[in-house]
Amino acid sequence: MIEALTKHDFENHRTAIQEILMEIQYVDTAKAVRIMNRIDSNFSDYKDFSLFHFTEKRLSGAIFAQRTNKFTEVGRSIKISYMAVRKEHRGMGIAKELLEYFLSNIKHSFENVVLTSYEQNERGIKFYTKFGFVPYVINRSIQYVIKDQGTSFEHRDIVFIRRFPLKNITIRPLRTSNIEFLREMIVRSFSISNELFTSSKIDENDVVRYYENWDSKKEIGYIARYEDKDIGAIWCRKLPYYNQGFGYVEDHIPEMGIGVYYEYRGRGIGQMLMDHLFTRLKHMGEYAISVFVVNDSPAKRAYLKNGFNPIRRDDNRIVMLKKL
Repeated sequence: MIEALTKHDFENHRTAIQEILMEIQYVDTAKAVRIMNRIDSNFSDYKDFSLFHFTEKRLSGAIFAQRTNKFTEVGRSIKISYMAVRKEHRGMGIAKELLEYFLSNIKHSFENVVLTSYEQNERGIKFYTKFGFVPYVINRSIQYVIKDQGTSFEHRDIVFIRRFPLKNITIRPLRTSNIEFLREMIVRSFSISNELFTSSKIDENDVVRYYENWDSKKEIGYIARYEDKDIGAIWCRKLPYYNQGFGYVEDHIPEMGIGVYYEYRGRGIGQMLMDHLFTRLKHMGEYAISVFVVNDSPAKRAYLKNGFNPIRRDDNRIVMLKKL
């Protein structure tokens, strides 16, 4: 049975909570007491989001969570500060039940959930990964936190994040007046991560062919907007053989491109844009669409999921085709 944290339960189960906290690696009696005091003195921060799990009226697991402003992610973030299950209750699905309940309760109030896990805790990392948590990366570097600095318990934890889809995203047609934004998104679509190709690695002609003389009455594109800011775009264009793009298949098959600001990626925005584009193309009677992707780009998985199949490889670029 899962129950929300209350001051009454916290006081009545202090010993049991301390014992559960000591199930966490590197948490001894002294540290468990410090954690208990920290939660007690900041109880209002924890009470709305923390959970207890009871098995036969005995406290068997707990999650302590609170809001956090220490991340630069888009939207509101909540941090799971401590999560543990009694050793004798492990393998009974209690951790899974707790985390599922927690995520279902907060997903409408927060856009991000963060937590840390000891870098050598393979079992824990595998568990969190199944729930959609990924290492928190800044400039292609996984973020770590040094815990218990200067003590015999000093160790490194990996920071993990679970991102929820953003709410209130609007999708609108790409107009001729949006050409400058389209150009920026085209350039970003050539990037593998947050780092854009340098000017020495990208030919302006490769960019221009995708937007030059864009006519919104004949060509299709959409823009994603969040909180009064354009954050991504999708477009497609039929390019001739003599001016073909990286994803060229044949003159009568449009080539798709998609770009989203790095900080908004991984939130389903690309999927929303593709859904709009595919629906429109089917309505127009198009029978296929192509795209190119760098082999080690995360976008490759998204394209495969949406029915694109590899048909050609050029160096590190893969040309993919989707039947509509």
